[in-house]
Amino acid sequence: MRIGYFCLYTPIELLKALSLKPIRLIPSQKFDLTSKYFRYDACPFLKNLFSNLINKSWKTDGIFLLSLCDGQRRLGEILKREIPNLKVYEIYFPRTYNFSAFKLYYEEMLNFIKTFEKDLNLINKRLKEEVKILNQKKKDLIKVVNNLNFLDKAEIIKNFWETGEIPSLNFLKPRIIEKEKILLLGSYFTPLDWGIISMIEKYFTIVADSFCTVSRGIDFYPPVSNLKNYLFFYFSKIPCILRRPNRNFYNYLKRKIRKYEIKKIILYSLKFCDNFSFEKESLKSFLRLPVLNIESDYSEVNTLQMETRIAAFYES
Repeated sequence: MRIGYFCLYTPIELLKALSLKPIRLIPSQKFDLTSKYFRYDACPFLKNLFSNLINKSWKTDGIFLLSLCDGQRRLGEILKREIPNLKVYEIYFPRTYNFSAFKLYYEEMLNFIKTFEKDLNLINKRLKEEVKILNQKKKDLIKVVNNLNFLDKAEIIKNFWETGEIPSLNFLKPRIIEKEKILLLGSYFTPLDWGIISMIEKYFTIVADSFCTVSRGIDFYPPVSNLKNYLFFYFSKIPCILRRPNRNFYNYLKRKIRKYEIKKIILYSLKFCDNFSFEKESLKSFLRLPVLNIESDYSEVNTLQMETRIAAFYES
């Protein structure tokens, strides 16, 4: 069974241990079909994800959804109504870090697991094997993408989640750092956002990022342990701005800034993303570096204005 997912909190190794085939849903095409399904100020990523699903951009039998934001919950409702042949597995995922919240999540995951396999000993055995395999692949992938320019890195990581393949270093050109180094900060980053990179790289070199579709997806390694410890890792260890408290995410950014000696940050978020909108001032206060906020809804209306702001940020 092919099961689609997009959130970084999806336990990929567990899906494989259940003999499912995980498919990372990172849209490459833009469709304008969502006005009858979503309100105007809904998340552009989720609206376009739905459009790609209804246009059958991926071959999936089901989708694994986590209730991490209001948009994701709304997506589940729409999918059940509009694509009835798509199996939707919705998991309650608390935004708060505490043991009571983890207990709720753990019970949710046990119910999901038992839909496919009731022998937890067998799942534990398979899970250890899958964790070892994917952890090693991610380590190998980091060696390949570590010194590439940002777009090459994003493309290779996207292809890795779709195919599992890692290209040879012999065919890749290393990044040459000549410009001011920046951290590019945000959540989802897909080929629909890639046009912004050519503008940024006229002025800066992107040496680090925090996107869950790029670096964050390969920066963390689940333990080769039992099911409960594994799920606790996915529940608590991966940094995300949506969690409460979200100090893991802030500290993750701080480590990147120190490691790459970054002096400026560009926060690239999608329009109507309240999670990043509410955090902008806190991020500036915590990181204590100049931050440029730019937004997109996948349209090209504000392209010239955006480049003007990037150029002004470079001169500042």
